[in-house]
Amino acid sequence: MAFTTANLNSFKLLKAVQYETVIEFGDYSLKKGPTSKWFKVPIRGKFNRPVVILGPLSMNGGQPVAMRVKDVTRTSFKLSIQEYPNQQQDHNAETVSYMIVEEGIHTLKDGTVVEAGTTAANGKYTRVNYRTKFRNAPVVLAQIATQ
Repeated sequence: MAFTTANLNSFKLLKAVQYETVIEFGDYSLKKGPTSKWFKVPIRGKFNRPVVILGPLSMNGGQPVAMRVKDVTRTSFKLSIQEYPNQQQDHNAETVSYMIVEEGIHTLKDGTVVEAGTTAANGKYTRVNYRTKFRNAPVVLAQIATQ
């Protein structure tokens, strides 16, 4: 499902090329196999600067995993699930939910403000300042990304 500029009351355009999609949700099915394998996921919407957040895993495997993202482009991204080093083995088939948001500040029809961006933490605690003022405490979604 994709939210487009037509679905929004207001849309703050980036100075880069204008694209239409603001938010896209989806699911991706991973086949059983070794962890740390990278899977290429196509992006259906038209983004200029997509920010990818992975959602919950379907939990078909009993081992804890970290979910990682890399190589985000306008048309695709790669994702991987990685088991802890002492538990690496073939992992069961899983389904991963994802959300893609156009980088920037967007106001949805109901007035909800969404801000999406990235920052380099480099393995350290990093303070991130919002570019907008929220009326209430915002919900923060974070994702491990690898270059």
